[in-house]
Amino acid sequence: MTDLEITRLCAAAMGYTIMSEATARSSDPSAVLVNETITVFRPLHDDAQVMVLVKKHNLSISRGGQATNQPWWGVSSPTQRRKSHSDLNRAICECVAKMQSAK
Repeated sequence: MTDLEITRLCAAAMGYTIMSEATARSSDPSAVLVNETITVFRPLHDDAQVMVLVKKHNLSISRGGQATNQPWWGVSSPTQRRKSHSDLNRAICECVAKMQSAK
């Protein structure tokens, strides 16, 4: 899944109306404009936006891999098995995107 696909699925999971891609307003090519307020939604890079996903979707977060010196984050929901990644924001977004695409 591309960053743009993940971002769009996360926006849909939040109930946002995607207006257009936000590349003209943001250096992040995966950002999207949402709702009438023209908010740039980029949870892969915005910690506050990704935490809203965690709270809204009741996600569980775990950390592992310290023993192997390759730490990773695990994220799961009541309906989605764990998604793991070394970047916490990406693990969260991939989990939400997978939940949304399953709908």
